[in-house]
Amino acid sequence: MCRLTPVVVYIMMWKALAGPAPMGVINKHILGPLGIGAGEYLLNANPWLFVILVNGFIGASFGMIIFSSAIEAIPKDYMIASKVDGASTWQTIRYITIPMIRWPLLFVTTYQTLSLLTSFEQIMLLTDGGPGLYKTEVWSLTAYHRAFTSYFGNTQWGYGSAWAVILVI
Repeated sequence: MCRLTPVVVYIMMWKALAGPAPMGVINKHILGPLGIGAGEYLLNANPWLFVILVNGFIGASFGMIIFSSAIEAIPKDYMIASKVDGASTWQTIRYITIPMIRWPLLFVTTYQTLSLLTSFEQIMLLTDGGPGLYKTEVWSLTAYHRAFTSYFGNTQWGYGSAWAVILVI
């Protein structure tokens, strides 16, 4: 669902979910009954947790497709042999499943990390690199801000282009 939904619609949905207490679903219906104080998640001192949560849900569909096919590719004989040997479910996961999917796990982890470094539209729509002095700014957003934002009356196109070249390399 997350990969099929346009990013703008998805981000607007998350902004509505995490909005202030009267309108935000998270503050009003989840945290309110638990007695946890309502918060402004996008404007607090550390909005990275919220940005990572939103990007995690966007990337979860990709990871689930890779992991489900990798787990299906594990020979059933290994699972049966672990049950015959008396392994618990956690031991089967630890000693058979995770070692057998180590390369897809490494691929998805690397891909999601690099995707977070290059995610422009999610962070631009959620926080615009803020709050404060660009606390959630990543390389792609830095290149954009340097090239198209006016610092003391001049835009720094060359500096922004250099950031973009570093990002591509």
